[in-house]
Amino acid sequence: MVIANDALRTDDQAQRFALNAALPSRAVPGGPTARPAPRLAAAQAEPRIVPLPVVAVNAPALPQSAVGGRMQTIQLAAAPSAAEAEAHWARLIGARPELGQFEKVVIPAVVKARRVYRLRVSASGAHATCASLKSAGIDCFNVS
Repeated sequence: MVIANDALRTDDQAQRFALNAALPSRAVPGGPTARPAPRLAAAQAEPRIVPLPVVAVNAPALPQSAVGGRMQTIQLAAAPSAAEAEAHWARLIGARPELGQFEKVVIPAVVKARRVYRLRVSASGAHATCASLKSAGIDCFNVS
């Protein structure tokens, strides 16, 4: 898991940041000297995505019509509390009412010993919506 102090504006920036983040060494006391983990040379390589448990906060059940389609997920925020994630969602819905058709979840996660709440939405065509949001100056990135 990687968190940046500054907002990453594009998927490309996020991938480059995640792929170049230093990994902790695995030195064993009395053992051979640990070497730093190798860095990936190509920033275009697909990062490995490890699924995390999802906890829905006041999210409706997934509509049966969406189950058969290709669902895509985007992340809109990582807030310090569930209430702030919900407030961010309310602001987004006010500015972009079309987001109301998406399935919303708030997922708690621990990043560098700090709890954050990821605001994510899913729907068919979510990646295209994220591209539209970015062009309007609203941060988001594709998750799956």
